[in-house]
Amino acid sequence: MENGKILLLKKFSKEYYETPGGKTEEMESIEDCLVRELQEEIGIKVISFTKFLEMDKFTFENKEITNHSFLITEFEGKPRLMEKDIFEKLVWVSIKEAKKLSLAPNVKKIIEKLKELAKNK
Repeated sequence: MENGKILLLKKFSKEYYETPGGKTEEMESIEDCLVRELQEEIGIKVISFTKFLEMDKFTFENKEITNHSFLITEFEGKPRLMEKDIFEKLVWVSIKEAKKLSLAPNVKKIIEKLKELAKNK
């Protein structure tokens, strides 16, 4: 979140928006994967982050997915599309705006949690 907005990406091959991230490589921790994926996908250097949602397992597009969600609390660089052959859009949207988009299932859960936290402030 930055200025009350969440960063979302849209792949050319998908009809929905997702958060940056990806799969761990062999012998890679979840945290190292987070740092690597954000550098590869949006060109930022993660300085600090916090766990946001507990591990979530679900099936999507015939794949078993284990989702780990983090909030990036500090980073260097300006988020931009690094893999322009994969991603067509990078957008910063408010929770309200995000709810109008087609979202990956894990992103829907993230948005609901953010909405809940905003209500409790």
